[in-house]
Amino acid sequence: MSRKHLKVSLIASVGLIALIPASVWAQVYSSSLTGLVTDPSGAGVPAAGVKLTDVNKGYDYTAQSNESGRYLLRSLPPGTYRLTATATGFKASVREGIVLNVDVNTSLDVRLEVGESQQTVQVEGEAPLLSTQDAVSGQTLNREFVNDLPLLGRNPLDLVRLAPGVNRVAGVGYDTGENNNVVVNGSRNSNADVLVDGLTTNITISHGGVQATVEVLELDAVQEFKVQSNFSADVGGYTGNSVINLIVRSGTNAFHGSAWEFFRNDKLAANSWFNNLHGNSRSPLRYNQFGGTVGGPVRKNKTFFFGDYESLWTTSPGSTTGGVPSAAERQGNFGEICDAGFSSSGLCADPEGQLWDPFTGVYDASKGGPVRSGYIPFNNLTTYQSPGSPKLVGTPYQPPAAPGNLIDPVALKMMQYYPQPNINVGTSAYNRFANYFASYSTPSKWNKYGIKIDHYFREQDRLAARFSWRTLHSDTKNVYGNPLDPYGLGRTRFNAYNGVLNYTHVFNPKTLLNISLGYVVNPVKDGQGILDTSYPKFDISKDLGFPEYMKVSGLHAVPAITVSNYQNGWESIGNVGWGFFWQTPETHHLLVSLSRMEGRHDLKFGYEGHLRRVSFLQPNSATGTFDFSYTGTSHFPVTGGGDSMASLLMGVGDSGSYEIPDRPATQGIQHAGFIQDNFRATDKLTLNLGLRYDISLPRTISIRVWHLRFKCPGSPICMAAWFMPVPVIETSLVWIIRTSVLGLVLHILCSRGS
Repeated sequence: MSRKHLKVSLIASVGLIALIPASVWAQVYSSSLTGLVTDPSGAGVPAAGVKLTDVNKGYDYTAQSNESGRYLLRSLPPGTYRLTATATGFKASVREGIVLNVDVNTSLDVRLEVGESQQTVQVEGEAPLLSTQDAVSGQTLNREFVNDLPLLGRNPLDLVRLAPGVNRVAGVGYDTGENNNVVVNGSRNSNADVLVDGLTTNITISHGGVQATVEVLELDAVQEFKVQSNFSADVGGYTGNSVINLIVRSGTNAFHGSAWEFFRNDKLAANSWFNNLHGNSRSPLRYNQFGGTVGGPVRKNKTFFFGDYESLWTTSPGSTTGGVPSAAERQGNFGEICDAGFSSSGLCADPEGQLWDPFTGVYDASKGGPVRSGYIPFNNLTTYQSPGSPKLVGTPYQPPAAPGNLIDPVALKMMQYYPQPNINVGTSAYNRFANYFASYSTPSKWNKYGIKIDHYFREQDRLAARFSWRTLHSDTKNVYGNPLDPYGLGRTRFNAYNGVLNYTHVFNPKTLLNISLGYVVNPVKDGQGILDTSYPKFDISKDLGFPEYMKVSGLHAVPAITVSNYQNGWESIGNVGWGFFWQTPETHHLLVSLSRMEGRHDLKFGYEGHLRRVSFLQPNSATGTFDFSYTGTSHFPVTGGGDSMASLLMGVGDSGSYEIPDRPATQGIQHAGFIQDNFRATDKLTLNLGLRYDISLPRTISIRVWHLRFKCPGSPICMAAWFMPVPVIETSLVWIIRTSVLGLVLHILCSRGS
């Protein structure tokens, strides 16, 4: 966009805001009711008084018909109403049981009979209300559907797929908790805007242009919701081609409440097949979901409250199978990997069961890698003394002249943290790659809270405020039961907070102002780390011997070690790579709209804006990842024996990576102005004319990341590495990419075991 166009857009936005006395952001979730007031001949009755009464709260909404007899009532919350129409010389007309749904513009004509104004005509058996005032379409699900349909997990957004045109993402099975991750009428998934009381609960997530929904509503708190696929001009921005509009229940003049519980328990279930196979007892299973609602008047016909609570306490069972070193292997004796037996000189009769000295390797171009000439007798590292390499004489990398000189002291300490084998130990069915089984359970507690206040100052001023929040706390299981556990993430926290403020002011029967302000924030700590959670004093340098520079990230974790063939689902030992995922996305949402009725024109114009922020941290590994395979101790590059656990104990790996992460933060702002005119050309023809202009300013970002990658020519636990800075990205109104000075390379050297 040119500077001239940007300047014009900003001036237009500021000018639009200036037309409105107070400004706020949000989608309007309320409905409207319009129609003609006519006499027995069908002629319009001007200056007729129309009063719409909320039968549950006692609120009155009044309007006056214009010169053609048309009335318009705007900003009506979904609910049940009574309509009363009066005019001089006519009997009063009353109609009960008028139900208005979320975001529906409904038409209801009133016919007055000649008579005294003290007389009343009760209208019954009328045709159902129809939405004939605009082209907005969608599927509305009321409380009867929301509360009575079976719903595992009680997430109201799981019912979205009941609406026409809504499908699951291709290639993904049916599941619960998908929120807005659905496809609506062929659009891209995760782009539907989810509005609660007219304001977005979407946040911008860090890994793409999709929207995630912060789910904070308890099912019993939902009055109804609507899936919309056509919009008027007041809806736009980050909505894709669909909007999911939810309305929270309000209190009434009568107190009401509810309480409930769902539960599952391992005492009601059979043991798993794998537990039975390995002789393990049934893992604990607990599933308790309970909650309730309460609502009523603070002051009748004036102030109302509605509160809701829901909690889910679970203990989820799980299991894992993998390989761990035997008692002999963790000291350095790998004789058991040679099933065929050894010769008198200690060479295994089966070449695939032999370990080779990596220091005796010579590169062979025809083989594509090193070919080792020296085998390790009886596969026993504790008694074998490596001659080392002539090319390393006088360097810190030449192994000392002593038996066991191939054993890396850091790796030796780590090996002691493996659990003991427990599958088929001492039998012919023993398999070193699958000799360990563990069953476990992970507890979590998930709570939702909500409070909504509605206050009726007077007919001209109404206010609704709501605050909802969610806490989700889980302590993932430490399967190994020590600081080097490769499964647990430690303590996790998924909290969310959502606030909404809606204000309506009626200037006169023809002019109405809506102001809405919303805020949603989702602070996430998906993994605080095993060490911070359970072993805050554990130090990888003092307790394991890693160099101090590996702690420069400031994150507390043991390097993640992957040992091929011995993996247990994640890493083999050490804390989980990608185990730290921290972010705090937030969205500020503001909408202000001014509605006015002029003759046959139902006008609405206003301003909408979003401020979206996200801060983010997710290093590949807080203190590095290291990969080991059998090729570190094989005869040839990819064949001829070797063992990945022996490669770990020698410190001879394949590759690894290390990051010194920063915590980037981004911010994006969107502005929009709109005008909507529902023009009634005739009594049977309404034209919906709208104009909307959206502008998204470039996102600003601050990020500085240094990344360490290396290949492992020798010991990966303590090795020479190349430290390379990646480009630094900084932005303001436009993207500015400043590249680091190329060629800046820092070569870090460290001695074995330091």
